Amino acid sequence: KAREIIEKEGLSQVQDSDELTAWVDSVMGENPEEVDRYRSGETRLMGYFVGQTMQKSLGRADPKALSALLRGRLDQ
Repeated sequence: KAREIIEKEGLSQVQDSDELTAWVDSVMGENPEEVDRYRSGETRLMGYFVGQTMQKSLGRADPKALSALLRGRLDQ
């Protein structure tokens, strides 16, 4: 019963890499100056990117998977 409610209401955390990548790419595309600042050494901006992506995902992105993906994309 609980699983049905979670799925019906869209409350489960998203770990799908394609969906996470789409959100991350969108946030990075909307914030090019912050991406440049991060890549110039302002790594404390990681929290900003996590927050923006969580907002875009309506809180559904899995934070651990999201952080790992963000780190990989930003360090490219």
